[in-house]
Amino acid sequence: MSETHLTAKDLAAFKEDLLTTLKTTAVTAQLPRWVKSWHVMRMLGISKHKLRQMRNRGEIPYTRIGGLMFYDLEEIKKIMKGGNCES
Repeated sequence: MSETHLTAKDLAAFKEDLLTTLKTTAVTAQLPRWVKSWHVMRMLGISKHKLRQMRNRGEIPYTRIGGLMFYDLEEIKKIMKGGNCES
């Protein structure tokens, strides 16, 4: 039987990968089809100002109902996969 030695660096890399996966899963697992601005900011890791810029440029589709903005979760996932968001 061979031994495998894990270093602190290996564990730190694993931890970061696991946390990233859990954050993405936790944020999207319980969301309805339409999400509010704060969900989008959290998912994309962007500020309110950046989200406003993206809306104004037409980079992110949204629907306004009253004073609230709603975003299609599937569209947000496409943006996340495409890496089209720069903080």
